[in-house]
Amino acid sequence: MFFIYLSGIKKNVHYADNTLYCLECLVIKEKGVFMNNVLLFKKKIVCIVLFLSVYFFNGFAQDTFLLYMYSQVNDHVEIKNVSAINRILINNKHSRDYDKLENYILMKSREQLVMNNLDLAMDLCYIVIDNNLDNFEAVSLYTSIERTKREKEERERIEKEKAQIESIKQAETIKKDTEKIQREYQTITNTASGQRVYLDQDVDDYFQTVTWGLGLGLASFSAIIDIPQVEGFYGISVLGNVFYRSEVIHAGIDVFAAMALSSFSDLDFLPAKAEANLNFAFPKLAKYLYYRVGVVGFLSYLGEESFLPKQFLTPTAGIALKDIGTEAFLFGLNVDYHLAHLYNAEIGPGLSAGLNFFIRFADLKKADVGLIIGLEDSFFYTSNGFQNHAKINLSIGVWNND
Repeated sequence: MFFIYLSGIKKNVHYADNTLYCLECLVIKEKGVFMNNVLLFKKKIVCIVLFLSVYFFNGFAQDTFLLYMYSQVNDHVEIKNVSAINRILINNKHSRDYDKLENYILMKSREQLVMNNLDLAMDLCYIVIDNNLDNFEAVSLYTSIERTKREKEERERIEKEKAQIESIKQAETIKKDTEKIQREYQTITNTASGQRVYLDQDVDDYFQTVTWGLGLGLASFSAIIDIPQVEGFYGISVLGNVFYRSEVIHAGIDVFAAMALSSFSDLDFLPAKAEANLNFAFPKLAKYLYYRVGVVGFLSYLGEESFLPKQFLTPTAGIALKDIGTEAFLFGLNVDYHLAHLYNAEIGPGLSAGLNFFIRFADLKKADVGLIIGLEDSFFYTSNGFQNHAKINLSIGVWNND
């Protein structure tokens, strides 16, 4: 019994050891499988990471390249260098992003269309079509821009024609207005600035209350015609005037004196003349028209055969036109009737007429310097016949007539 028991114990111990051994083998085997699975999983993770890295790097590189191309297109559009954009299309024709590049250029074309840069928009469309005839979107956009351009040109042509017609009408209006202004107004030019001012014809031309003028005639040629006798003389003359100016009245006095210094016929006598006249004008009625009253004295010394006394005075009454013309050229005209026949039976009615020109040489601001040319003729009728006193006076004058 005891033996059997021991044998049973040994046998049971033997069986227990085998079981443990088998369990250990099983654990080792499972552990190896697990480690193999872990290694395989790690390899898969590494492969996936590598694949994703390559994929994203490739996409990033492509995006960077496109952004660079877009930047180049933007720069060339800014300076309107269409040929450079065309080279970009040609160089990237086989790129898989070529469509994106075309679409971007078409987008820039639409932007230029919105900005009304039609020529640039058409050129951008044209290079896309030239490189890819199958891009119908570009063809459609090009056609639309071309139609818009034609409509714009037609509008501009119509507007230009309207502007030309309006310009012609305006020129005609300006011409008519200018003619009307010249008829109704007079011009005064500022000699310093050249600015022209239009004044009403009825406005007072004088800006100073008192005006004056002086002249010295170094060449005075005269002739006395006492038919059948005609005598010529050379001499000197002086003249002057002073006037008060207001909006209501212009009043003043002018004087003239001439004396012969030599005779062309070597006569012993030398004639002379002096006159003074009061002048009045009412600018509101007629600003150039003056009324005159004065006195004229003659020294003829023609001897017993003369129709006139050797010396005599005669009062005069007449009218004058003064200061007609421009700033640089003025002329005046006077006609005076002699009244000596009213108290001298030997002298019939007489008449004097004069024409004076003032040509300005220099503007001294406070006065003008110029040449005075005077033409004068006096007619006398007596009981014995007709006598005529003619004069031509050349004087250098100083005038303050502003």
